[in-house]
Amino acid sequence: MSQFSTGELAKAAEVSVRTVQYYDQRGILTPSEVTEGGRRIYHDSDLERLQVICFLRDLDFSINQIKKLLQEENREQVLELLLTDQIESLEKSSEEIEVKLKRARHLQKATAKWRQLSLEDLSDISR
Repeated sequence: MSQFSTGELAKAAEVSVRTVQYYDQRGILTPSEVTEGGRRIYHDSDLERLQVICFLRDLDFSINQIKKLLQEENREQVLELLLTDQIESLEKSSEEIEVKLKRARHLQKATAKWRQLSLEDLSDISR
C-alpha cells in the first residue's frame, strides 16, 4: 500500500495541491491518516477516490452531487440518476450554444457584405 503526502497525491492525480486541500475542506476527500504533527497521509484508495472526483468534475458534476454520490450505499442507482440529469443538462446547453453559434455565423456572413454597420442594420439582421 502506497502512502502519499498532499503534494504527492496531487502530483499523482495531476491536480494542484490547492485542489486536494479544497476537496478535503469540502469533505469529499479526507486523508486516511493524520500524523500527530498534523501531516495528512493518503493511501491508494484516496488516490482512486480523487481520480473519481476529478472525472466527475470534468463532467461538470457539482461538489454537492459528488458528495451525495460518495456517501450513498447504492452508488450505482444514484450515479445513474445523476448521469441522466447531467446528460439532459448538457444536451440543453449544447442546443443553446448551437443556436448562438448559428446566429453568430449568420451575423458574420451579413457583416461581410457591409463595411460599416449602424445599430439599425444590426437590429434588422437580428430579426
